Amino acid sequence: MKAEAYRVYNKIKQFIRQHGMLAPGDGVVAGVSGGADSMCLLRVLHGLEQEYRLRLVAVHVHHGIRGADADGDEAFVRDECRRLGILFVPVHADVPSLAARWGCAIEEAGRRVRYEAFRKAAALHGCGKIAVAHNENDNAETFLFQAFRGSGVWGLAGIAPCRAEGEVMVIRPLLCVDRAGIEAYLGAEGAGYRTDASNETMDYARNRIRNELLPLAKSSVNAGAVAHLAAAAAELQETAGFLRELVLDGYRKVAAETAPAYGGEIVLDVAAWEALPLYLQKEVVLYALGRAAGSRRDLGRVHVQAVCGLMCGEVGKRVDLPYGLAAIRTYRSVRIVREEREIRGCRGNIRDKSVWEGSGTACRKKDPKPNDPDIPQLAAAGSIEITSFPACFDLGMYELTLHLSDRNGDSGGNEKKSIIAKNCYTKCFDYGKIRNALVLRTRRPGDHMVINVDGSKKSLKSLLIDKKVPAGCREKLPLLAEESSVLWAVGVRSGEGFYVTQNTKQILVAELRRKDRNCDGREG
Repeated sequence: MKAEAYRVYNKIKQFIRQHGMLAPGDGVVAGVSGGADSMCLLRVLHGLEQEYRLRLVAVHVHHGIRGADADGDEAFVRDECRRLGILFVPVHADVPSLAARWGCAIEEAGRRVRYEAFRKAAALHGCGKIAVAHNENDNAETFLFQAFRGSGVWGLAGIAPCRAEGEVMVIRPLLCVDRAGIEAYLGAEGAGYRTDASNETMDYARNRIRNELLPLAKSSVNAGAVAHLAAAAAELQETAGFLRELVLDGYRKVAAETAPAYGGEIVLDVAAWEALPLYLQKEVVLYALGRAAGSRRDLGRVHVQAVCGLMCGEVGKRVDLPYGLAAIRTYRSVRIVREEREIRGCRGNIRDKSVWEGSGTACRKKDPKPNDPDIPQLAAAGSIEITSFPACFDLGMYELTLHLSDRNGDSGGNEKKSIIAKNCYTKCFDYGKIRNALVLRTRRPGDHMVINVDGSKKSLKSLLIDKKVPAGCREKLPLLAEESSVLWAVGVRSGEGFYVTQNTKQILVAELRRKDRNCDGREG
């Protein structure tokens, strides 16, 4: 490896260690478009493959936009993966049509399609990490973009190096290097990449920041403008992490969730809220709105100020908010409630951190225990042996289904069933690794979960505590298990001991779905 390539490679490697992005035996899905950034990411991960014993899967999304150029991108990435010996997974989507259907911009629809493809590949191949190729320039662009939009600390914090998303971790190993360093690395390695002409147009706000404002700042203000902006964003990430704990503490003092979050009701106590410092008052309101909606996208200062105004307003006053939410002033509190059951567009793709997440009060009211009269033994005895497929179980507001599928998705009959459904919670396991009786049950002493592919185990009790599952939920949490080994603590985390490999012949597919949602994830 040439000196320049080694310098960049080593910098990225140290950044990965600094943020704990990789662990031995990790399965990693890498998003690879074929551009310089993603090709650098792919080569760096390939270079670390032996050291970390990684299982790499490269996912390339064809957006159905750029015709022959997009076809060329896919062929290029396929050839590179074949040369490097990395599993290649192509995904095709008609992003313009999806954007029209969802009522959002093409860029947002493309982002949604990409991350959904990454999550599906991670579930299918038993990967706990998703690696994407954002770099230092992207962080600087995001900082400016959010500043121009009027964002506060959370928006200006830019792009996080690591972010938990459900049961997977999204990692960004290239945030420590700029585009010039990436291109220098690829040049020193003699590695090619594809160029997307749409990135050079001025059609989108981010492209104008990238192609006009940042070059002007570097030439007219400071040559290190990109690095300085990215450093400011990184410092604000640390600040946001510190503030987050203060906000959570304030939220616990002020808020009560009368039903599980993301669809329930949140009540803010006015007296407790008034006792908070001014800054925390606003941030606690913003956190409550984001928790009620399931997302902070489209929630801004105007909505926070409106709810803060209600705290000092008359009883009966109300304000309407995004996501079909409303805030209503009562005698001693402000209630945040959902007024609409149907949430349309890209904002409707709400992903719970955990299905059973919520306060102790919430869990006592909505315990995840089955109530189907055909399976009374789970409620009574806490265990059901699963001897045939397909199988279906009622878990209160959720439904758990199990079926077997071969590698091609054949469920054993004339019907073809997708291995990865269009909802949030689909898990795939190697059925051939299950040697003893498979059961659906609740917790028992000695339960454990394999947490790494090297066979490392962790007690279920410790895992549930780490995941902050409330004590009132732990005893009634549904578990898919083989003896004392837990395949899936349903809605919380799946283990690594039964992950799908290239040698898997038959896949056990477990799907958890809200009863009030259709198979495509829409409510109704």
